[in-house]
This record gives sequence, C-alpha cells and structure tokens, in this order.
Amino acid sequence: MLKNGQFVKRCRLCNRYFVLTDKRKRDFCDRPYNGGRTCKQVGAKLFYDQGMQGNDYLLAFLTEYNKVYSRRYRADNKLPVWFSGKDMSSKQFSSVQRWHVRLEVITLMGKLRAKKS
Repeated sequence: MLKNGQFVKRCRLCNRYFVLTDKRKRDFCDRPYNGGRTCKQVGAKLFYDQGMQGNDYLLAFLTEYNKVYSRRYRADNKLPVWFSGKDMSSKQFSSVQRWHVRLEVITLMGKLRAKKS
C-alpha cells in the first residue's frame, strides 16, 4: 500500500483503521458513527467543543468576532445609502479586525505571563 501512495490511519473517534485516499490530513474516517452521521462529522465538532471548554478568552473573542463579521456580511452588496444602523463597511471591518487581532495577542500574552508566575 505504501508503494501505491496509500496510507493507513486510525480514526480518533472509533479507533478503526481507514485508508487515506488523498494527501490531506485526516483524523476521522467516513464510517457511520451514531444516528447516521459519520465519524468525520461527529468527531470534528466533538474535539472542537472539547478544546473550547477551558478557553473562555478565545470563546469570548470568537463570539465578538462573529458578531462583527455578520454585520459586515449583512452589508456586503448594499449601497451606503441602504445601510442600517448595524451594517458595517469593509473599511470599518478591516479596522475592527486589526483591533481584534491585537486584543487576542494581548490576551494570549497575559495568559502566558500568568502561567509563568
């Protein structure tokens, strides 16, 4: 199988082996898991939720970022005359996005300093 360029991996959810059909990184197989959903569908959400449980700062950041992004997305094909009070232009969004990235870096640095102490 290795000579043919096929690799075998173990699914992180059901612990069964599966063959990778392409070179993309895969952690879950395509077999049905519970209720007709595949390991790929269930496992990705499950491991994402587990990773977010202990990280309140990142969860709050993503919530706020998604709010701002939805304001930008809502105004995507509108003229500035048609903007409602919550719509945001791409220029406003890029400035807010830069601010959010700085805030995330500051938050992560603060958490690292707290862990070192």
